[in-house]
Amino acid sequence: MCLEQSPNSYAFSVGNVDRIFEEYKAKEDASREQTASLFKHLLVFFNVGDRSWAISQNLLVGGKDVNGKDMTSLMTYAVLDAYKETNYPQPILSVKLHKETPQKLYEELGEFFFSPGKLTPSFFNDESIFPILKHAGVAEEDLENYAVAGCQEPLIMGKDNGNTTNSWLNLGKDLELTLNDGYSLISGQKIGLGYTELGLDDSKPETVLENLRSAFYKQLTHFIDRMVLAANGCSCALANLRVPFLSASMGGIETGVDIRDKYKQGSRYNGSGCLIHGLSVVADSFIAVDDLLDKRPKDAGLLFAALKDNFKGYEDLRQFLLSAVKFGNNVTRVDKEASVIANKVSDMVSGKKNYLGNPFRPDWSTPSTHLLYGYWVGATPDGRLAREMLNYGVDPLYGEANSGLGFRILSTQKLPFEKMTGGYASHFGINPNYFPEKTMEEKGYAFYRKIIAPLFFAESGKVNPFYLYVNVTTPDILRKVKEDPKKICSEWSLYYAYSWYFCEFPGFVTSYSERYHFEIGS
Repeated sequence: MCLEQSPNSYAFSVGNVDRIFEEYKAKEDASREQTASLFKHLLVFFNVGDRSWAISQNLLVGGKDVNGKDMTSLMTYAVLDAYKETNYPQPILSVKLHKETPQKLYEELGEFFFSPGKLTPSFFNDESIFPILKHAGVAEEDLENYAVAGCQEPLIMGKDNGNTTNSWLNLGKDLELTLNDGYSLISGQKIGLGYTELGLDDSKPETVLENLRSAFYKQLTHFIDRMVLAANGCSCALANLRVPFLSASMGGIETGVDIRDKYKQGSRYNGSGCLIHGLSVVADSFIAVDDLLDKRPKDAGLLFAALKDNFKGYEDLRQFLLSAVKFGNNVTRVDKEASVIANKVSDMVSGKKNYLGNPFRPDWSTPSTHLLYGYWVGATPDGRLAREMLNYGVDPLYGEANSGLGFRILSTQKLPFEKMTGGYASHFGINPNYFPEKTMEEKGYAFYRKIIAPLFFAESGKVNPFYLYVNVTTPDILRKVKEDPKKICSEWSLYYAYSWYFCEFPGFVTSYSERYHFEIGS
């Protein structure tokens, strides 16, 4: 499978390895220690040469079956042991959780959370993913076997040609072009629809701002249509490179069709993913513009000049825009705005068809691309400067969720996760001092009570958040690690700790991230 995907063999998931190997373990009646020892050999095969080729490959444990029965087994704990002892950051370890996940599993995860330099798993919420996939057309019997492509895109591995990163969408750039008559503030070129094409009267700045939302979505419609043409064109071009062995393991034996065929569907499920960037930046910008029109309408014209000059000479205006309420603080006004944007954009994307007539899958993930895309976006009305990063996944822009993690969770829960059929990304940077429990086991279960339960299982009758990645650390801990990385963890683990913390504390680890960016990838 990987050879045929060369040069990019990423995004293959073994699936639930504990379920796959449990029957073999049972036949030999192997102990937990023996099983972990054997499983470490499999992890070694994912890490060959002087760099890991397993980036974005995912192994999963835990979860439930379609009847609600917990699927945790001795093999689950043996896999955790193997990861603890090897501490390879790749392949990614993900843990499926549900309301009946045993307390023991959370206790065993404590060492991952609270040991500096340890790999931290990603978490998925079966209670939400099952109904999301079912609504997207996945058969009941396949739900429990969902796997993860890359970091967080759920699909049915072995039956799903997901094309998970087939297209990319930059909401921040769309906003920039809408505000600036279709011109890019970075290149100076006209690449979008102008005021006249958007139905705006460019002679009055306040008119442009008053109609900003409708113009934004009209601009977005224009670019989504172009994006779909490009994505489908790439998929059809790729169809010239057939993959018979991969197809055989993805349903080709039954259908006789290559999974890249552009006329017939070779796998049971088929879609095209669309990575969507800049949710909270746009939501915060809309609210800031509203405040400007309401409280300082005479300064409406200044905003356009300030954006073009990257707020140079307009610090008072920028401070006013920065003071507007921001997503992530449980403020209904801006949280509702983010939800409306996520709803509309998800519907716009899922309403488009790929080359085989299947819906595109809205994927609110940003695998480090919020840095790249932010670099090509000019200043925005929320007070963000040109070329600064966009927000990560569905999270607030760094530094804006200043009311505490509890309020941030409440904001997050208001988003329409049922429409994020392609997945989404979210990261919590957590201070370990909030966990005074004495043992790792006690800390692990406390993590469930304080973080997982409020986020994943708090509200009944709705689709709750279904993905989370965490780092339990502080800047002080990272400074100590940076002084002597080999003493605490491997360089690989250190790189991942720093790259994730870069989202929370930009500038603090810039030199380290730049040093390893091209050598390792991000």
